Amino acid sequence: MNRMETKKMERATRIRNAATTCFQANGFKNTTMAMIADAADISVGSLYNYYKNKDDLLLQLIIVSQAEYNNDIEVILSQKSTIEKRWLGITDIYINSFTRYGKRVWREFFSTVLSEKPELMQHIAIIDQSFITGK
Repeated sequence: MNRMETKKMERATRIRNAATTCFQANGFKNTTMAMIADAADISVGSLYNYYKNKDDLLLQLIIVSQAEYNNDIEVILSQKSTIEKRWLGITDIYINSFTRYGKRVWREFFSTVLSEKPELMQHIAIIDQSFITGK
């Protein structure tokens, strides 16, 4: 990999980290591309060279998270430790993957994406309620 490709990858990582921080602090709806660019210390125009909009950026975060999740699971499974220790390691990875962005970010993202399909949002609300109450 040449120097330019390395810099581009480093900048993409910096953008993803800034987006994660902004989403966690402000929620999905209240985070703007300008806020993310500022947190990543780049111009808004440069940010749009990497991601077409906020939805695209969050989807890329999900894809990267999934790849990291799969890699972390492979590492745990390859360890020569007891089944209990491997199970606990996998459980930690699973819980951390859920809490990385927080429920608020996911809910706001889905409500934005599915705003023209309120019947689907009703299903998400039912799932949330059962998760909260345990029923």
